[in-house]
Amino acid sequence: MYATDGLFFTIKNKGQYKIMPHEVLFLEADGFSTKFYMVYQKEPYIVSMNLSNVAPYFPTSDFFRLSRSLVINLDHLERIADEKLYLKTNDKALQIPTANKQALMQNLLVIKTK
Repeated sequence: MYATDGLFFTIKNKGQYKIMPHEVLFLEADGFSTKFYMVYQKEPYIVSMNLSNVAPYFPTSDFFRLSRSLVINLDHLERIADEKLYLKTNDKALQIPTANKQALMQNLLVIKTK
């Protein structure tokens, strides 16, 4: 189930917010909650659902399960360097697990030079 017009999630201590999937940078597991890092927000939204229950609402064509605790939006991937990836408008470098690097690279169009 994916809604291009947005999904309403109950944000901890803030009520229900409309989340536009294309504005999500990445999702991060935090115990029984999930942090939603958004394009235009410094602080993440916190949803009282675990990542396994949240992830199915985000399409696999745009989102990639980087690890058990991270789902990234490939549309916002800006650069990969030294086993880390960087997303637009976010200063936080995310570690690429060795086991998932090949699968990640297969989801990207990489032009190799000499």
